[in-house]
Amino acid sequence: MNILNRSRSDRCIDGSVACGYELSKPVDDLFLRILKESGTVKIKKIGSLIMFTCEKDQMKFKGMTGDSLILGSIQKKDLDSADIFMEDVIRLFKHWKQDLKSGV
Repeated sequence: MNILNRSRSDRCIDGSVACGYELSKPVDDLFLRILKESGTVKIKKIGSLIMFTCEKDQMKFKGMTGDSLILGSIQKKDLDSADIFMEDVIRLFKHWKQDLKSGV
């Protein structure tokens, strides 16, 4: 899994920035598990899908399992931190996925 595209818009009226992360694969249960260990996650089940919000240090991300787009609402001063957070989650995902494949 990789981040294919990042988008940003600073048109939020509260001074925050809306950002989007397009992933190379859809969010799955493993990705959601990593988010739960990395931040505070709230979930809402919609049939077989799960809508989630993840909050970490005043950053908020939301998405849905089975979808490859994650949206964020970030204060301008925290934009670099948001990118680092998402990159760390992707790095952990790759590591855990590899461990599952090798039976570790």
